[in-house]
Amino acid sequence: MTGGSRITSTTKRACAMIHTRTFLFFCAIAIVIVPACVNDPAKVNSITQKNKLPVLTEHNVDALYSDSAKLKFHITAPHVDEYEGLNPYQEMLNGVKLEIYNDSGKVDSYLTANYAIRKTKENIMEAKK
Repeated sequence: MTGGSRITSTTKRACAMIHTRTFLFFCAIAIVIVPACVNDPAKVNSITQKNKLPVLTEHNVDALYSDSAKLKFHITAPHVDEYEGLNPYQEMLNGVKLEIYNDSGKVDSYLTANYAIRKTKENIMEAKK
């Protein structure tokens, strides 16, 4: 003998069986986990997509907006729908009338539209005739 250990065929078979069992164990786990990671996009959308219904509906709206105790806007609308989400907004489907006041508190200009949308996060309002 030259100081090294001898591996018998029985030891080789035992090691091969351990490796095979380990391999089969990981294959079984992969078979269980991998299909769980695949999702049908249509199914995901149907579960996660919220209905586009307003969270608040108001009728005959008559509101005053002020800044630093000075009147800035007077808005009237027959119908306002408010929506939540990542981009919340208010929608005036049946028209809107807006009076804009100057620093003296007098009406400076008017806006009348058949449709308007106020984008809350962006702090803008778009109106269409």
